[in-house]
Amino acid sequence: ATPRPTAAPAATQPTQAPAAQATNAAGGANVVNETPAQTIQIQADPNALAFAQTSLSAPANTVVKLDFVNQNNLGVQHNWVLVNGGDDVAAAVNNAAQANADALFVPPPDTPGALAWTPMLNAGQTGSVTFRTPPPGTYLYICTFPGHYLAGMKGTLTVTP
Repeated sequence: ATPRPTAAPAATQPTQAPAAQATNAAGGANVVNETPAQTIQIQADPNALAFAQTSLSAPANTVVKLDFVNQNNLGVQHNWVLVNGGDDVAAAVNNAAQANADALFVPPPDTPGALAWTPMLNAGQTGSVTFRTPPPGTYLYICTFPGHYLAGMKGTLTVTP
């Protein structure tokens, strides 16, 4: 069966036109609609284009719910995107998201290398994505709002055996 994204509550969606709302949802190749075994919380740095936590870990093949809080004082939007690869793949995922302006710069559903992502969130909002962790290894996560990944808004998820 094809993985189905979990819907973020309507209150966590950024302000946008109704046509774009359906395309700016949690998504990714590893997204599942299952009960999570673990919840991870991560926040945006309140005063910089950065994640407050630049290192996360989770066991392999585990259903994880990631809650991302955009608690910044800069008034900018952020999201969280898990990438299957290094900086080269992250750059390609970021480029795909930049070309997806109608969906507020989240990766299109079929983006190669994009494993899971939250919706784009306004300052003060929280968004979630539930996904199955990939095989053991180190994976990048990035923000795909224009300029944020290029400014260094990224971190690593270490998936343990």
